[in-house]
Amino acid sequence: MHKFTTTTLSVSLSAALLVSGVGQANASALIVTEEPSDDEAYEALTEEAALRYEKGDYAASVALFERAYEIRPEPNILFNMGRIEEEAGNLEEAIRHYERFIQDASADYDDRQDGLERLNLLRELVAIKKR
Repeated sequence: MHKFTTTTLSVSLSAALLVSGVGQANASALIVTEEPSDDEAYEALTEEAALRYEKGDYAASVALFERAYEIRPEPNILFNMGRIEEEAGNLEEAIRHYERFIQDASADYDDRQDGLERLNLLRELVAIKKR
């Protein structure tokens, strides 16, 4: 009979500590957070990439867009990276992104034409700079 009382007291004390908040830290540690879905991660990465671009942090913006592209290979991400690299003055990198963009058959036809125009212009600029 003594064991029953001790066990009951122990369970009651644990419950009282949780209710009072004393054991709340331990209870909080048991909460498991879920990993974001691919869609959530993609959205977060592209939003952060756009913010970094607006702040002029082009390298971080491209890196974030690259991570987003790994999750969801949307062709417009390639175009965006080309524009960012172009604006940053990294013409060879911009060319590389535009080449990948225009080769992506899932890209919109008109957008691919825009990418091709940008690509040809940058190739001409690079050729002029090499003279």
